[in-house]
Amino acid sequence: SGFMFSGIGGAVNTVASVASSVISIIVTIVLGIIFSIYFLTGKEELIGRTKRVMRVVLKDKLYEKVMHYFNVFDECFHGYIIGKLIDAFVLGLMCIVVMLICRFPYAVMIGTLIGFSALIPVVGAYVGTAVGALMVLTESPMKALAFLIIILIVQLIEANVIYPKIMGNSIGLPGIWVLAAVTLGGSLFGIVGMLIGVPILAGFYKLAGEGVRKRERKMESDPKIKK
Repeated sequence: SGFMFSGIGGAVNTVASVASSVISIIVTIVLGIIFSIYFLTGKEELIGRTKRVMRVVLKDKLYEKVMHYFNVFDECFHGYIIGKLIDAFVLGLMCIVVMLICRFPYAVMIGTLIGFSALIPVVGAYVGTAVGALMVLTESPMKALAFLIIILIVQLIEANVIYPKIMGNSIGLPGIWVLAAVTLGGSLFGIVGMLIGVPILAGFYKLAGEGVRKRERKMESDPKIKK
């Protein structure tokens, strides 16, 4: 009897711990979305004020250089958002097609759910997959297990093959560097690093390319410049 109650108590603690972690993740995501909405709605005013301050404080040449850097990173972040939307659409479509081929129930509904949830960084697609597995579980435990395995494989292929190509086309960063940015950003700064690592690296990549091209033009126009 004591062993049974001990086992039940351990199970309850485990469930409570998992529930607490899930709630914590959800709260973090919701707060992040709210902060993003507030930031985006007031972005133009914030940018305008920042430009006015820099215009007064900085010299003309330095101001133009800073604004150029700002515009480059702004373009990268816009490209990242567009790429993320395309990526979510492609993932959802892939899941729908695979589920229809495998004759899983609720294919269109679950695939759409996974696509929308993929807009939530890092954990979104997995949350959508977990909800989808619960829906399939209502029909068959074996189908739910097969669904988990197949959809996770689809997500693995999409994340390592398709996602880098989409992001590379959207922000001009080669696929291998997209993977490097996600990996390095995540290892250094966790979820936040995964989010901002790609557009930030893309910005530096573009600025480095501009610097190289500028140097090459100088070398072509003036042969005295040492290589």
